[in-house]
Amino acid sequence: MENQNLISQQKRLIVTVYFLLLSLVAAFALTMLWKIPSGVSQSSGLGFSPSRMAMLAGLMLAGIGSFILFLLSLRKKGLPRFIAFIQGGNNTRLSELLWIGCILSLPFLLMPLEQFGSAAAIVERLRPFFLLLSWSCASGLALVRILLSDWSVGSVSGLSDKPFLVFCALFLASVAFIALSGWGVSSATEVWYDNAIPLLPQQIALVLLLVLILIGVINQTCLRMLHNRWFWFFFIWALAAALWQAVPMRRHFFAPGPYPPDNQFYPYSDAMGNDLAAQSALAGLSFNFGRIVLKPVVSYVIYLFTLLSGNQMNATLTIQSAMFGVLPALLFLFVSGEITVLAGLIAAGLQIAHEINALNSDTVLTVHSKLEMSEFLAEILFLSFAWSVFKWLKNNANSRVYAVTAGGILALLVFTRFNFVAMLPAVLPLSLIVLRKNLKRWAGTSLLFVGAFLLALSPWLIRSYQITGKIAPEIFDSFQAVVVDQRLSLIAVPEPIQPITEPAETPSREVVPTTQFPVNKEDVAKTETIGRQPALKISPLFDTISNHALHNLSALLFVLPHQVSWESLRTIYQSEDSLWRAHWNGKLTFPQMLMLLLNGVVLSASLAFLWKKFRWQGMTVLYLTIVYAAALGIARTSGGRYLVPMNWSVIYLYAIGLGAFLKGETTDQLIAKGSTESTVEITKPIRAVWLPLITLAFAGVYFSMIVIEKVTPPTIVEKSEGQLLQQLSIFSESEDIVSDLSTAVEEGKVQIYSGKALYSRFYYFNQGESGNDAAFVPQPYSRWIFRLMQPDGFADVVLPTDQIPESMPNASDVIVLGCLNKEKGLIDALAVFVEPSNVEKSAYYRQPEHPAACPLAEPVCPATDECY
Repeated sequence: MENQNLISQQKRLIVTVYFLLLSLVAAFALTMLWKIPSGVSQSSGLGFSPSRMAMLAGLMLAGIGSFILFLLSLRKKGLPRFIAFIQGGNNTRLSELLWIGCILSLPFLLMPLEQFGSAAAIVERLRPFFLLLSWSCASGLALVRILLSDWSVGSVSGLSDKPFLVFCALFLASVAFIALSGWGVSSATEVWYDNAIPLLPQQIALVLLLVLILIGVINQTCLRMLHNRWFWFFFIWALAAALWQAVPMRRHFFAPGPYPPDNQFYPYSDAMGNDLAAQSALAGLSFNFGRIVLKPVVSYVIYLFTLLSGNQMNATLTIQSAMFGVLPALLFLFVSGEITVLAGLIAAGLQIAHEINALNSDTVLTVHSKLEMSEFLAEILFLSFAWSVFKWLKNNANSRVYAVTAGGILALLVFTRFNFVAMLPAVLPLSLIVLRKNLKRWAGTSLLFVGAFLLALSPWLIRSYQITGKIAPEIFDSFQAVVVDQRLSLIAVPEPIQPITEPAETPSREVVPTTQFPVNKEDVAKTETIGRQPALKISPLFDTISNHALHNLSALLFVLPHQVSWESLRTIYQSEDSLWRAHWNGKLTFPQMLMLLLNGVVLSASLAFLWKKFRWQGMTVLYLTIVYAAALGIARTSGGRYLVPMNWSVIYLYAIGLGAFLKGETTDQLIAKGSTESTVEITKPIRAVWLPLITLAFAGVYFSMIVIEKVTPPTIVEKSEGQLLQQLSIFSESEDIVSDLSTAVEEGKVQIYSGKALYSRFYYFNQGESGNDAAFVPQPYSRWIFRLMQPDGFADVVLPTDQIPESMPNASDVIVLGCLNKEKGLIDALAVFVEPSNVEKSAYYRQPEHPAACPLAEPVCPATDECY
């Protein structure tokens, strides 16, 4: 009884303080409005217009009213009635209105004035009112929360709990270590990439507003459909697909252009390698011409989307982005099934917003859903894998099913990005900690996990062994060539950047250069010494691995907003204190540090919530994220696009933290505490017969690739020189030129090639791409470039010309006459003939003209329209 009286007295004191602060904020708002210069000619005696005087009077009345309520609260006669009103049945609607009022006022308070255009002056004068509104709503929410709980001094929504304080201490210690050691923020001379693509504070406010409105709508309706998590799964998927398609495709390093003649965003660099393996399978030549495939799962997904699009690149990317919209839907299922539907909706909304920012980031090198790269697909699979491991560690009747599922997903992950091999040994100690009281179940499920992983991989492992005589050369040979030989050898000395060829590749014909995956020019640029050297030095190898591992984790934190003002994405990237500017040395401004600490509080609250509810099982996502960051550190890669597979994990934790703060603001059981479907799933065991079926389903992905290689008839047939010359006779429009070229081929002066033309691009004078691919380097003359696919390989074809070719579909059949330039690894073309079935105009010749004899000299162009 005495304790209850103490709590009641403290609540009364809080109400009194609330009205006092409200009156002070009103006075501050009045001062803000008073100080805004007046530029009108008609003014009162005080120098203000009548409208300004009315606004000042309104703020003055608000301040006086608040101060009167403060004085009345000191008498304590009306307080019990006021507290009883708040604690009555109207508190839910009041809380929702306060949340909406707070969020609606933030844009006018935080957005830069210049973004309001001609209304900037009006907004500037209304800002004091929005300040008062946002403060009264935010503090009102806190007041309602306090009056509805057994609040006492020293207890604020559980934030004084030991787990929360422990995680806060760990976060602060990590930040302090990174700041003092320089690890994670000091790039020195190593390959180094930018921080993660950020969420904007206005996007978070908008997501919270929409979720709260949505919750209110659901709570007022009796439609069972709206209370079904699977309905929201498909709704979120469709919404993400629609919003992502609404963002126009932008020029990107891995998808430059678009260029004439077809204005398609054809792939480049790593993306081109992934697509080429799929194109060879579409042509009936097996994936990557029957050689090993560096990222088979990625190439297989591209193969399927290309089939659906009819080999139209822009349509392929559209389909891919729409299908990849499953990511926020999966995140919703994970969070809503294990935590709350409220947090699940927040997580899905933030994930959609984050991808929109990635699609709009043309000044920061990242990977998004419209690129034929491995990182976004890896993000989807990583989320699915972490969810499966989480379900496995629940230690219930279905643990075996989820262990097998996790093993199958990991089998797909390792051939999406090889760094995920680290998950195989890393998961076992985590499962041992969680299942330590049931060692029999741990041993059984661990064997099922490893067994499912190996069995699901087996079809592709057998294929690779038959080709190379090695086990998993895609993984081990790549690790040796890329990590050991290139990145970890002679760490103290900056190594030269060399093109990385496919390991254990069967040589192709001399006339067709083998496939190479060059290091990006961005990579080369990043090897320059920037920023400060790390202060902590132990040994070169340990330092560089730790530096990169911590950089992955620290850069990942900047997915969360680091500024209070509602700036545009471009402004954030280009501002003087931008965390994405060149030569950023890891230093934060005071506001950025405050936002970092605030984000740390939210993340700590999330981890504390997960710990109290799940113990070690709740640390699954954090643990797997740290493991992957360390795996990237071992490969000496960090930041930028390498963070993409982990982006969802920060959003997952942040959404749970926000959901924990919002908990109790809704009344509906489904929305507040999560769907009961997850409980049904746990209590209803899945039959053991599903274990081999699940394993076979994952193995079927690789097996289906092998079947495709066996059953797809080749559409490119190797032809003799005589057959190709005879085929040239159909080009009667240029009979004399064709005759001369045919004679040159017969005399051995030039060579003749045939195949399918991929990625047709026309570059004007001095146009090209960054990188070390000779065909794409900017040149002082206009040229037409495409990649020629033949039965046993491919090569770039370069035809100097100022004539833009007619529209030519991807994979058109062509005949090329020219010379193999072994030094540059390309074909210098004299003429290109396209089968008339593909385009109207079918013959293109080198400009300026060149004698039909190898080698071919490059054009010399003193001016853009004058070449010889």
